[in-house]
Amino acid sequence: MATATYVGNAELPDLTYAWTTQDGDLYADMATGWTFELLVIDSAGATLITKTAAIFGAATDPNVTVAWSAGERNALIRGRSYGIELTATRTSDSKRRRRADVLVIE
Repeated sequence: MATATYVGNAELPDLTYAWTTQDGDLYADMATGWTFELLVIDSAGATLITKTAAIFGAATDPNVTVAWSAGERNALIRGRSYGIELTATRTSDSKRRRRADVLVIE
């Protein structure tokens, strides 16, 4: 699990991942043939944001990039931590990869 820390009331930089296989190799080209969903979860366990747009796969490191919109930035409150869960689904066989991290707004 990783932690991404952002400054509140500021432009959120893209959230980037170098998604690797169990062997530690960068996962195969994620630029095509994948769909993505990011959940932002508050401390009570409720889903605050469900994001499927502006998540981009690539063939190079970082191979997944999440770009934030102004509305999403405004939904995140300074001084709080949120759980984030990213799911990548391969369209050819519907196999999924998931990762959970923490998003901290300072």
